[in-house]
Amino acid sequence: MNLLETYQQGFGQRINPSKSLLILPSSFCMSAVQVMEEIIDIKHKELSLPYMGCILYKGRRQICQYKYQYLTEKIHNRLADLKHKLLSLGGRLILIKHVLSSIPIHALFLMDPPKGVLYSMGRIVEDFFWGVSDHGKKRHWASWASLCAPTDENKLGLRSLQDIVEAFTLKL
Repeated sequence: MNLLETYQQGFGQRINPSKSLLILPSSFCMSAVQVMEEIIDIKHKELSLPYMGCILYKGRRQICQYKYQYLTEKIHNRLADLKHKLLSLGGRLILIKHVLSSIPIHALFLMDPPKGVLYSMGRIVEDFFWGVSDHGKKRHWASWASLCAPTDENKLGLRSLQDIVEAFTLKL
């Protein structure tokens, strides 16, 4: 009987091997890792992996663009699916406010991404809002910071990612 089958019968819990990973230190012997994979029928993976939208890693945090690349790719892929040429400026505004703003929020709560990453994510959203023509990006008629002001000030009420991260750091 398999080790995990014994566990499942003893505790009455089910383990889904397709959702499970074996995470071991990098100094672990590869032959031992292969034996463990065969015994418990779960694949081995390094500790730099996404879990619930956040990258898990061990050790001193290095501020690198690639650790947050999945967030920018997620926003970029979501926008690539949408046909911005078919949407009015108001339609793009609604998409940014309600769909795209919620993508990285939980990840921004847990991590403190560098300003360069927040800037690149904001640039993707900003370029989507203003649109792209056949000749490149369209003219940006107002600064993004002025558009991110509240609607009480006759602005669009968009939320800046830098402001969101700052609000999370102030949370007690």
